[in-house]
Order: sequence, then C-alpha cells, then structure tokens
Amino acid sequence: ERIQAIDEPQEGYVGVLVDPSGGALLQRAATATPWWQIFSDAGSVGALIVIVGIIGLIIGVSRWLILNRQAQQITQQKQDLLHLTDNALGRILAVANKHERSNADELARFLDEAILAELPACRRGLGALAVLAAVAPLLGLLGTVAGMIETFQAITAYGNSDPQVLSSGISQALLTTKFGLIAAVPLMLLHSFLSSKSETILHVIEHQSAGLLAQRQLVKRKVES
Repeated sequence: ERIQAIDEPQEGYVGVLVDPSGGALLQRAATATPWWQIFSDAGSVGALIVIVGIIGLIIGVSRWLILNRQAQQITQQKQDLLHLTDNALGRILAVANKHERSNADELARFLDEAILAELPACRRGLGALAVLAAVAPLLGLLGTVAGMIETFQAITAYGNSDPQVLSSGISQALLTTKFGLIAAVPLMLLHSFLSSKSETILHVIEHQSAGLLAQRQLVKRKVES
C-alpha cells in the first residue's frame, strides 16, 4: 500500500520504513537462530541446570503452599483456642493441656520439646533449596570452563583465522553461565521468602508458648497468695 501511495502522487505525506543499517538488521533477523536452539547449544551441562532449576521450583512452590496452609490454620487456631485442630499451634496447646497439672518449669520443658518437634516440618525442603540455588551457578561456571577449553582446542587445531567461529564458541560457552544465573536467582529468592515464612510460624508458636507459661505462673502466684 505504501509503495502504491508513492507511485500515485497525492497530497500530504506518505510514511515509509527506512533501515539505517543498510540491510544488516534484516540479514541478522533472517539468520537468527530460533529460541529453542539455545538449549541445544548449552549442551548437557545446560540441560542439567534446567533440571536443577525445575526441581528447585517444584520444591519451592510446594513448600510455599504447605507453609501458607499452615499459617492459615494457625491463624484460625489463634481465634479459637478451645477447639484444637491438627496444626502446629494446636499440637502445642494439646501438650499444654496434657500437662496442665505440671508446674511452670516442667511445662516449659514439655513445650520446648513440642516446639523442637515442629521445627523439621517448618524447615523441610529449605536446605535442599539452598543447595540447588548454590549448585546452579557452579554448574554454569563448569559449562563455561568446558566450553572455553573446547574453543581453545579448536584454535590450536584449526587456527584463529575465522573470528566468527571463535565468537560463536565463546558465546556457546557463556550460555551455561547465563542458564546458571537464571536458575539461581529465583531459587535464592524462594529460599529467602520461605525461610522468613517458616520463621514467622515458629515465632507465633513460641509466642503462644510463652503466653501459656506466663498464664501458668500467674495462676500459681494467685494460688500461693
């Protein structure tokens, strides 16, 4: 339509597209590799990084759902302390009710044991997530080193007369570093977020336990007085 508008004189202006690179951008777009080719260029190390990232995301998302459900259950339990349900706070309150005839010191020991029993459930998966977040960039560095070694071996065997071959080899070697960083950043953020959420749940449990102990000591003082 724009070519037809130029051929047919008319009043006003006709918009046209101008390539300031003289066709270089068009040629680059025509010879660009598809996005899925990046995964094959990264090699086996790149595939391993993708697997590590997927496993880490599965662990992180599943733990987020579990901790979020636990937080909701604890919030509901705080609103109704008489009807105990199967959640972290409910189990702590059940221990307190079970040892209601114990003195404050004995109750403190029982509650500490109950809180320690809840720690593994709150922090499950966080260690594995931290390890995966640390392994991903190391795998990327390993792939980069291996790719650079292959590039230098190609230079030794065939010379360095073709700079395009060298740049292509170096680009492929750096792909694994890119993959490692892309996998590590969200895993580290997930680990930090989940650690904060689990610590919040533990803080609520410890706060309620301290309140139970304070209440027990207050009752004891009233009885003694």
